Order: sequence, then structure tokens, then C-alpha cells
Amino acid sequence: MNAVWKRIEPWVPFAVLAMLMVGLVLAAPGCESRVVSLIEPDRQVTRAELASEVRDQATTFDAEKQRLESEFQLKASELNARIVNFNQSAEEKVASLDRQDAWKRTLIDTVNSVAMTAAEGTVNPSALLVLGISTLGGLAYGALGIKRPNDVSPEEARRRENAAWDEAAQGAAKSTSKK
Repeated sequence: MNAVWKRIEPWVPFAVLAMLMVGLVLAAPGCESRVVSLIEPDRQVTRAELASEVRDQATTFDAEKQRLESEFQLKASELNARIVNFNQSAEEKVASLDRQDAWKRTLIDTVNSVAMTAAEGTVNPSALLVLGISTLGGLAYGALGIKRPNDVSPEEARRRENAAWDEAAQGAAKSTSKK
């Protein structure tokens, strides 16, 4: 073996090493760098493939964001319609209670007036007759459930609420379609 090494020129190992170094320097740029894919973790991707994945995923995220925003706007408009309807119903109920309380006050004042007149001894029979008829008419009016123009039946209230919901949904659909 020693005989083989003795026959090799001293510059040959340096030449071989220099050629290997030049080959590595020239071959290194030819190998593309790779990383694990963002979408498929079992796959290695290049810079161009990674950029494509990022673009595709950004488009998907934007579409999902727009869908969720329009869904949120629709739900918010539905909730606003429910709030408006609830507030209107509450105002109607308070107004109805006010009317009932006013009628009770009128009835109590009338009975009090009749009692005072009877206590003074100045009772007018014809006035009592008119007062009795109007009082009984008012009681019958409330007892029979005769609808006043401002009262709303439960069916009418539901119809109004559904109409408000439909208007809110149509408004939200129009606002999202304009975008």
C-alpha cells in the first residue's frame, strides 16, 4: 500500500479536494430549500409552493370572515328588531295599564261623589240613573272584553313581530348583497 501513496504526486489530493469544493459550491444553489407544509404536515414544500399555500389560505380566511360578518349583521338586525318589538309591546302594555288606572280613578271618584251627595242629602235621582248606566256600561265594556282600537290581540302582536323580523332579515340581506 505504501507503494501506491509514494507514486501519487503531492498536488493530486489538493486537486481532488478543490474539485469537490467547486462541485459543492456549484451544486448547492441547485437544491431548493424545503419546509413542512402549512396545510399538509406530512409534505415538504418549496418557497413557491409555500407562497401558493399562504395565498390560497388567505383567500379562504377572507371568504370565511365575510360570511361570518354578514351572518353577524343578520343576527344583530334580528336582535334589534326583537328589541324594538319588545319595547313597543312594553309601551302598549304600560299605556293599557294607565288607561285602566285612569278608569278606576274615575270610578272611585264617581262613587265618592255619589256618597258625598247622599251624605249631604242632595241626591238627584236622574243624575244617579245616568251615572249608574254609564258605570255599568263601563264595567260591561271591560268585563265582556270588547276590544278598544288601541288594544292588540296576541295574534296581531305575533303578526307584527313576524313582520318586523322579516323586514330586519330583508334589510340585512340587502346590506350584505351591496358589499
